[in-house]
Amino acid sequence: MAEPLQTVTDQTAALCTALEAKRQRYWRLFLMGAPMSFAFICAIAATKTDHGVFPWPVVLVLTLVVVTIGFQIANGIYRAATKKAFLGGIAEALGLEYQKNGVFPVRDMERHKIIPPHDTFRIEDGFQGTINGVPVAFEEIILSDHVQHDRADGTREKREEMVFWGLAIRIGIGKTLEAHTVVLPRNAAMTFFRTAFSAFERVKLVSPKFEDMFDVMSTSQLEARYVLDPAFMERFMEAGKLLGSKWMEASFTGNEIAFAVQRYKPMFEIGWIWKPLTEKSLEGVTNEIKAVLALIEVLQLNPYTGLGAALPLRKPAEAE
Repeated sequence: MAEPLQTVTDQTAALCTALEAKRQRYWRLFLMGAPMSFAFICAIAATKTDHGVFPWPVVLVLTLVVVTIGFQIANGIYRAATKKAFLGGIAEALGLEYQKNGVFPVRDMERHKIIPPHDTFRIEDGFQGTINGVPVAFEEIILSDHVQHDRADGTREKREEMVFWGLAIRIGIGKTLEAHTVVLPRNAAMTFFRTAFSAFERVKLVSPKFEDMFDVMSTSQLEARYVLDPAFMERFMEAGKLLGSKWMEASFTGNEIAFAVQRYKPMFEIGWIWKPLTEKSLEGVTNEIKAVLALIEVLQLNPYTGLGAALPLRKPAEAE
């Protein structure tokens, strides 16, 4: 197989023509249906009019309602079918499995401590498989919490508030890490909480640019510096920009690396029925997939988290 990033580009070009042809068929059916709806409503109105004034205002309002509803239905069907075909085609080209309802339960992310507490969750488009020998799984998740609010009349009500909407990524590594290292958005309060009330301690790195954006904490200073090499830090920041994230967190623990990418907007969304489907219009979706692939690539190149490098010897104080 070609390089994963190039595979996504090539497959997008290959799928685009066929998907655009399907879009045109959907659009033509809708354009045919709109005047037919108008004619049908006129015919019904004519049968209800007995030598009186034809109810044009009523006919026009009903036609507008029917056409609007028809458009929403046609657009929804088109977007769902096109998304499934496009994401399924990309996944197949990469040797991955695509599932519209996700590929792993949210609880598999909880041990990483990078997603917020929540009461309810929803999982959407997910991919899983192996890329260049690296096990990977990623999906869109939406987490909500039930929060009590005071009303003006003094009573309380429970509301559901969204606490996370974005991408959850899990990448397997060929060894078991002894420590737990976490990368967080720069936030003094969060850092204080995790360092003051847990086994984590703040880690200083050699990248001022990275430290301006993120805090790093770990149960082992030595292991943290090994997993966070300069190439990874640079690619991590680039991935955040490509994914349009509000913030990103990462966790290195056990035999897995996990990422939580907060976006607060839909992911892997295909265009609209009235708008021509081009490689340019699919750029947002392909960039989201490429950002994940780029993270995998740089982790492969990392001599520590990658292909079998030995774990560093921990200092006696860290081994306790």
